[in-house]
Amino acid sequence: MLEKYKESSVSILEKAKTANLKDCVLNLELSIHLDKEDLTSTLYCNCTKNSYEKFLHILPPSSLTEIIPDFTLLPGIECPELDLHPIGSQENVTLTWTKPFYCIVIWASRSQSYNKLMLNIDEILQSHKNIEVVSICIDENAESVIPNIQNFHSSGLSEISRQGIEVSEIPCFLLVSNRIIHAVLDLSHNLPKEIWAMIDGRPGKILPNLGSTIKTLTLEDTKLELDGSLWYLLIFPGSENEYFLRHLTQILDESPEIAEKIKVITIEKTDLTSVELKSHPGEFFIIHNTVVVLRCDMTYTDIYHILKDLLFPKIFSRDEFLEKKSRFEYSTSQWQEKHPSCPMPSVHFIFSKKIFLNSETHEEKHVRLEGKYLTIQKETIEEFYDILLLFFPIALNNIIYEAPSHTISPGEQCSVCDELLEQQTHYLCVYCKPALYFCENCNHPHPVFRFTQDVAGLDHLTWGAFNFSIDRIDEGERFDIICNLCKEKIPGVRWKCAVCSDFDVCGMCLYEVRSHPKDHILIRILPQ
Repeated sequence: MLEKYKESSVSILEKAKTANLKDCVLNLELSIHLDKEDLTSTLYCNCTKNSYEKFLHILPPSSLTEIIPDFTLLPGIECPELDLHPIGSQENVTLTWTKPFYCIVIWASRSQSYNKLMLNIDEILQSHKNIEVVSICIDENAESVIPNIQNFHSSGLSEISRQGIEVSEIPCFLLVSNRIIHAVLDLSHNLPKEIWAMIDGRPGKILPNLGSTIKTLTLEDTKLELDGSLWYLLIFPGSENEYFLRHLTQILDESPEIAEKIKVITIEKTDLTSVELKSHPGEFFIIHNTVVVLRCDMTYTDIYHILKDLLFPKIFSRDEFLEKKSRFEYSTSQWQEKHPSCPMPSVHFIFSKKIFLNSETHEEKHVRLEGKYLTIQKETIEEFYDILLLFFPIALNNIIYEAPSHTISPGEQCSVCDELLEQQTHYLCVYCKPALYFCENCNHPHPVFRFTQDVAGLDHLTWGAFNFSIDRIDEGERFDIICNLCKEKIPGVRWKCAVCSDFDVCGMCLYEVRSHPKDHILIRILPQ
């Protein structure tokens, strides 16, 4: 199924090539969710709005599940033409960027950084005679001008955004060289130095997004041609990444099969002024066939498994994967019989592949264990995870454990009428803090725990405030909950066991419960 879908999806990228969308970075993710028996295709498209609209026009109908565009301007793409209103004139002007160099200043007249902005503009005008400076003020109805340059007005960021200029920070500077965006800068950059670099023909810094092509790397004034047959690991270390770096060194020392396939390039803080890649400390990139196939944060990453998965992907075939999945599902049914009071965690089986405009990654197989549980249930869930690992050593445990929202224990006094509760049946609100208790004569709109003399094991609850929200109650009402005893729909008050994974009774059957353990606490849910 994935191969068939891949063929049709690759044709989409081929259409992008024939349409000459050079300023696009396209990253297509195909995933088969075996547990849901569906396939999704998500296209991440980094480009200008003009290219995006052109791309949508050539796409076959319903060819993708989802398209996620990113219009943030990146160096290396063509600067869109702008149709703007010059301040002091009645007619709009189209800016086509015909001169060799431009510095486009996008700003707001009421900006707190106005004085610093003016100093930058003055310095540019005094030291760079061969660059055209263009001012675009985005304040509505503003007539603010910067002396000695072209001044235009835009009705907010939305007007220039519609024309393909998408920026994330104001004020900002766009350096344009021969219609191509050289750099996107803000007030923290050394603007005159960046302009000299552009005029001298030095490469601008680029942010290597997933799917970007990087054929050369300039570091310390040395130009490195990337070998298409090698894997490259580019590291931008931060102050808190010592463990990652030590672990990586150990991996390369102890695993020569990994060391011979990948070249590690560490970019120190002092190198950042000369390297053309733009990044943040604590990030790393993996490049293969001159394409960025992974961008990640060192803080949350097990680099060993990432390298193993990328360099040696064929752990087992797809047929073996499906056969193991079938055998594992038989094991889960046995486990569920053993632990009836604990809901089974969700297991997601996913085949996925990333396809870029000029290359693709290998087929990836993912198994993830997900769910929310009380800390008291951790031992049971870990037993389930151990069974999963016997079938799938690559499985990840994404279970979240948490304690109940407050201590769940019997009360002494009704919070409404102050009646002493002693040994009588009473109730505790599932949500309210501090804890609110109620006798049988006082009402409360929220779901409440029901305490009787037989209730015990209050720390083994399956249902509580941590995973039993009002939204879930509404959803249950819409789908017509059936009483476990009389087998009829529950039209009014519902009583749900807080220990069992699926046990509900109506108000008429509440006192007829005999087979259900008496020491299990029930939750009263009023109709919405």
